[in-house]
Amino acid sequence: GIGKTRLGREVSTIVERRGGRVLWGRSLPYEEQSPYRAFAEIVRRAAEIYENDTPEVSRGKLDELIADVVPSTEASEASRYLRQLLGLNRDEGTDDGTHLYFAARRLVEVLAARQPLFLVFEDVHLADDALMTLLDYLMSRVADQPVAFLALARPELLETHPTWGAGMMAQTRLP
Repeated sequence: GIGKTRLGREVSTIVERRGGRVLWGRSLPYEEQSPYRAFAEIVRRAAEIYENDTPEVSRGKLDELIADVVPSTEASEASRYLRQLLGLNRDEGTDDGTHLYFAARRLVEVLAARQPLFLVFEDVHLADDALMTLLDYLMSRVADQPVAFLALARPELLETHPTWGAGMMAQTRLP
């Protein structure tokens, strides 16, 4: 059969040919700096933040993206929580995921309002509970925008999260 990564790449190619934007994030098997690593990778790609960028350059690129796409009344708060998500805050931040989830949702919505968006989350079977909760939140609350989510995972995902995705109105599971 067709491999999960190959499936993601083929669908991504179709989306890009039709004028959509594709952003990938991947969960890794080893200890991660951020529980939201795969989504943080998507944000970094959207902001064109590279691994060798300094924290100051990374903050500047994120702030530019936010200023460009998020309404000015929301920009400061969005930057604050997305910086936290990327590990770029100089202060401690907050343990309250509500604000972080909302900032992530708004970023996805405003990016999709500009251009159809296809978000690919690779190796979701390796994700921790925090990322799984964020994905649930995004997939269930981002509405009225041209966004598609693709979560690529091995069957082990259903061993740890047997009902994951089952409550979503528009979802398809391909074994």
